[in-house]
Amino acid sequence: METAPAEEPTSTVFYLPHQAVKKEKHGKTKWKIVFDASSHETNVPSLNNVLEMGPNLLPEIVAILLRFRLHPTGIAISHKRSFN
Repeated sequence: METAPAEEPTSTVFYLPHQAVKKEKHGKTKWKIVFDASSHETNVPSLNNVLEMGPNLLPEIVAILLRFRLHPTGIAISHKRSFN
């Protein structure tokens, strides 16, 4: 994260607006930064508008879960990887 410069950029640049959000739970206060990629200036597209859309993966997940239920026994494998 860095401060946006005051002068105009020479190339196309998108800055992601953000704000701090306060959450109180169990007597503790937590702060988190929330980014807003849909925010934009007048006549300027937002970051969400210029990003390419990927495929909708939700139907694939539903299909996998439904196929998993077709058999009496299911096998799930978790692979743990360490990076040194």
